[in-house]
Amino acid sequence: MKRPKEVADLETTLVTLLNEPESDERSKKTCDQFMQILAQARAVANLKPAGVDAAAWDEQGSTLVRGFGEGLAVTCKDDPPDDSVELANIYKEFQALVALLPK
Repeated sequence: MKRPKEVADLETTLVTLLNEPESDERSKKTCDQFMQILAQARAVANLKPAGVDAAAWDEQGSTLVRGFGEGLAVTCKDDPPDDSVELANIYKEFQALVALLPK
């Protein structure tokens, strides 16, 4: 099954950041894009893909979005921020959500 556009867009954003070496520069870039990435995560969480357990999708989507507010938003307030743990955690939660999509 082809992934929804919202899923593909968020994956591209996350993978692009994760493929950069961990550094203050990458962390700054991640934090500069925080609102864009959060909007993408919310769009994914709000999807209702056909053939997916809606309750499981809602739960994992909430976990994904919560990772931004409880994790990355706090990290981005540090000076300098260090996204190494939070960005990896968000990607892990994203992958758990994608795993719910039909194959």
